[in-house]
Amino acid sequence: MQSRQALLGMTHGARGWLKMWASDFSDAEARSTAGMRTNPLAWQLGHIACTQDYIYNLFTGKPGAAPESLHESCGNSSPDPTAATTFPPIAELWALLEKTQANIG
Repeated sequence: MQSRQALLGMTHGARGWLKMWASDFSDAEARSTAGMRTNPLAWQLGHIACTQDYIYNLFTGKPGAAPESLHESCGNSSPDPTAATTFPPIAELWALLEKTQANIG
């Protein structure tokens, strides 16, 4: 049970700083890579949702809430995002984070 609590703590912590830092980004800002050396915010949100799905699946053996298309663009081993990579609207990504977080506790 300690592993589950540690994983839950990590996802809660990551979501907390992310929400505080990025809750007011527009869709255009969330997709932009201008001046950044990291993946765009939309990718980060999708990646966290996918990671939470992996954790849920690890403990339950059931598929999570994130669609397969998101796993293909933002999941582990996905290719680096490009200008052609499509993401759901930012509001959908925030809602998906709530679903995937609720799945794991």
